[in-house]
Amino acid sequence: MTAGAAATILSFYVQAVPGVTHETPVIEIGWAMCTINCVALTVGTFLLFTCIERKRAPKVITTMSKLSYGVYLMHIFWLGFWVGIFKGALALPTVAAIPAIAAATFASCFVTAKIVSLVPGSKWIIGE
Repeated sequence: MTAGAAATILSFYVQAVPGVTHETPVIEIGWAMCTINCVALTVGTFLLFTCIERKRAPKVITTMSKLSYGVYLMHIFWLGFWVGIFKGALALPTVAAIPAIAAATFASCFVTAKIVSLVPGSKWIIGE
């Protein structure tokens, strides 16, 4: 898992030259689903989680799992907003902006999906 994550991060920093505008498909090649680094990261993460020997998941994990499809569907809407805040308005360096954008996007999506899940019939929208 660590080797896959390191290779993915390194591939981004090798390709993304500061001050040079790149097309998105060129930058995203490092974390494409069919690359060996993503396979290693996924397999390692899967193996890590198979070591957990609990009969029941904590309630927060169960809730996140139920809302994960809705989070996935809406993340692209929130992502652009948070990029504008952290890279535009706050002008954070990329090394700080990426984790901040990821955390804010996840939190926004989770809260939004939870609110939507309270609406009757919402399981047809967000998959809970």
